[in-house]
Amino acid sequence: MTAWAPVVGRWYAFLPWIVCLALIGWRYGAVRALALGAVGWAVAFAAEWGSTAGPGVPFGAYAYRQVALVHDWRVAGVPIFDSVSFTWLAICGWTLAGAVGGRGWGRWLAAVVTVVAVDVVVDPLALRGARWWLGRIYRYPHGGPWFGVPLANYGGWLLVAAVLVGVLAVVTRGRPRRGGADGRALVAVAVLLLALVEAESLVLALRLGIAPAAAPSLALVLAAVGLAALTGADPGRWRLPGRAHPGGAGAAPGPPRIVVACALDWEAGAVRRSRGGWREVAPPAGVRRAWRRGPAELWLTGMGPVDLPAPSWPGTADAVVVAGVAGALGPGWAAGDLGLGTAAIEADGRRRPLAP
Repeated sequence: MTAWAPVVGRWYAFLPWIVCLALIGWRYGAVRALALGAVGWAVAFAAEWGSTAGPGVPFGAYAYRQVALVHDWRVAGVPIFDSVSFTWLAICGWTLAGAVGGRGWGRWLAAVVTVVAVDVVVDPLALRGARWWLGRIYRYPHGGPWFGVPLANYGGWLLVAAVLVGVLAVVTRGRPRRGGADGRALVAVAVLLLALVEAESLVLALRLGIAPAAAPSLALVLAAVGLAALTGADPGRWRLPGRAHPGGAGAAPGPPRIVVACALDWEAGAVRRSRGGWREVAPPAGVRRAWRRGPAELWLTGMGPVDLPAPSWPGTADAVVVAGVAGALGPGWAAGDLGLGTAAIEADGRRRPLAP
């Protein structure tokens, strides 16, 4: 048996983990991807160890059958292939929620629900692993009401998923290093993996006689996607109690009168810090992030024509202000100076006159 036999034998856990982290690394940098992989595994391992060797928290008490894991990599009796699965499921849930327009807490909640929804059917199937190719790798000593799984298990999944999605929100914050704003490759992989997991789970659930476990899982995934789409479509509809929406309670935001466009994340942060009251809203196509304050919107656009396609510019806005560093324009520029452009250079090099 080769040294990498545990990876080959559990390819269905390691391969998605490697692919998802590689795509995160491509978009946001290797350091962020490595940090996500390490922190994600550590969080999942701590939760599993606490449930198997510790006080039974947070998943409830269960035990791995070590005789069935002799060919797997283990740390303190916890198989590594199981711990890494939490991370790639969180990446898939977070990516899918963002792809359908989820923003802020709506995206976070949708991603958490998606991760837990997968386990609604996967855990009952894994508990019956002796009847398919997984093998009988663990057991719940006291059983549980959900096809043998205790309800505490899903409380633990909620907690772990919430932490991992929060880590993802931090890791993926800011301007990606590569790729378009939509991250098509990552979205495609996330959708494919989740679809395969749900499809395989449905087939196995039918074969093993626990088909009712599959329906709630799929329903929760669809509900999470719908939640993310709704919160992204109209963030004001889901505002926190006591927070007034511009234009009156319950009013939908109108077109921005002024758009402040910033190429870099820290430039947009400086604008928000200079005047408080900005709240994040769903960005238009081609814009990475957007905030609204009264009749004005602040956009994080990214640099260059690739990051900001022409259709994204708001024809209904009274003015577009580009805020950024002017030091490269000349030694006489100081912070707070305002430059009025007389021409815009199109992506093909043509100059379009402006009328400030």
